[in-house]
Amino acid sequence: MPNRFARVLIVVVSVVGLATALPARTGDVGAIASTDLLVGDSVMAGMSSASRASLPNHVFDAKVCRRLVSTSCSYRGTRPVPALDVIRGWSGVTNRSIVVAAGYNDGAISGAVDAVVAEARRQGVPNVVWLTYRVAGGNAGIYRSHNSVLWQKAAQYPELTIADWASYSAGRSSWVAADGLHLTGSGARAMADLIGVVLAGLPPLGPPRIDPGADACFAVSGGAGSAALVNLTPVAAGGDGHGVLTSSSGEATATASNVNYRPATADPNVAVTPIGGDGRVCYRNGEHAPVHVVADQLAAIDGGAYTPAGRDGLPKRRLDTRRTGQRVAAGGSVCFTVAGEPGDAAIVNLTPIGPNGSGHGVLTSGDAEPPTDASNANYRPGAVDPNVALAPIGPDGTVCFHASTHTSVDLVADHLGSIDGDAFEPANADGVPLRLVDTRDLGAAVAPSARHCFPAGDAGDVAVVNLTPVRATAAGHGLLVGSATERAADASHVNFAPGSADPNVAVAPIGPDGRVCFVNSEHASVHLVADLLGVLDPSIVRWPSADGTPVRRLDSRAG
Repeated sequence: MPNRFARVLIVVVSVVGLATALPARTGDVGAIASTDLLVGDSVMAGMSSASRASLPNHVFDAKVCRRLVSTSCSYRGTRPVPALDVIRGWSGVTNRSIVVAAGYNDGAISGAVDAVVAEARRQGVPNVVWLTYRVAGGNAGIYRSHNSVLWQKAAQYPELTIADWASYSAGRSSWVAADGLHLTGSGARAMADLIGVVLAGLPPLGPPRIDPGADACFAVSGGAGSAALVNLTPVAAGGDGHGVLTSSSGEATATASNVNYRPATADPNVAVTPIGGDGRVCYRNGEHAPVHVVADQLAAIDGGAYTPAGRDGLPKRRLDTRRTGQRVAAGGSVCFTVAGEPGDAAIVNLTPIGPNGSGHGVLTSGDAEPPTDASNANYRPGAVDPNVALAPIGPDGTVCFHASTHTSVDLVADHLGSIDGDAFEPANADGVPLRLVDTRDLGAAVAPSARHCFPAGDAGDVAVVNLTPVRATAAGHGLLVGSATERAADASHVNFAPGSADPNVAVAPIGPDGRVCFVNSEHASVHLVADLLGVLDPSIVRWPSADGTPVRRLDSRAG
């Protein structure tokens, strides 16, 4: 990411009369309309609507006595809402930048800058513009310290741009009142001019997110009638929501989902659906919030070996304990029927919700005991992280979810479809997952850009593995490949960050030595837990690439 200091220093030289409109994007997509949020204290409050007339579309909220994060001081019996709460209140409205001109009532701002940037990230707002402070009045030393903090934070956060009001207004006594801080009419126009030029210099907004209720369709390989196996990653969400993968030939509305998302999350999950007659599948967004989606095709399954849960190819909700009022107890189980024949492998999307603490769960055949050292889903308070599981359908037509002994939890289970039993061999005879590796036991994490290989079955078969990256030192991603594959694709199976434990299912051709390999991105060290769910007969799998690595089919951020 280029350093922004040079751009800011150029901006402060001369601003009056420069255009403030966003430049048009090249290519098919025109410029995206922006909405900026201007939040400030009594200094910014001096900017009248007339002085802001030249600015692009914006929301303005500036109040006397406002503080950044802590309780504001009182002015004429009123305490304004802190700036951070204002920013939170406009979540989903601002799509380009948050402009901050507050802090004159604060003794320190370091933590507040961190909090504002974190909130911008949570909302998917790509830019924070922060005005420096005039070094004047009885608190000049504090404001000088504020400015020093801002420049340090600008080097730390790529989305933080400094609008250097202190330098730009230096020596302009006519722009400020006698206290050297508050704006006169000419000062208000000058501050608006500075903000306008900095906004005009921001990168143009990319393509719009997928609207609530809208479809984003894309071509996949495998041929009409086959089932596309796709890794979906929702990012930059404008609020809480969910989405589903469907055939381009289907028009039915789903009552189930493949992915859940929130602002600032990047939680991938595998989905499967029949390929439409035009060779495409579609991501169908829920009705709640806009979101960008990254879709990587993992494989296609021969249509003769796969039966969708419903004729329309959409998932079918089989269980929601929130409706029954019977949570899965700590150490307890819940079984439910799925479509298919006993012995077929049911593909089920598991979404644990509202646990009282951290825990995990596993899906098994209806007549199997749960393993003690493997899992399909991890959960913690406040998170909604679905994950796909595979389990043989029991003799009674059921599969069962078993919760760990840590906490009770609600469960939503959506059946995606089933693979013929003749084409799927479970990891264990009773259908429960098999733990293949836990690098925490080895005492060595997977280093950046390194790979960790492990046995998974017979050469040429297709391994279906649940990957759980844990204890990451920074944000990153990873990919499962066959041991014979040397390259890393421009795609991923799992995303991770410090404190996360978000599993996801991956498929890869088993190499000549009987192994598959986890390939780490260059960003961070991470420990890996890998559980084998089973292996697929290679005759039913169509890879999107020659070496079996995923292929990126959609990234709505790129248009």
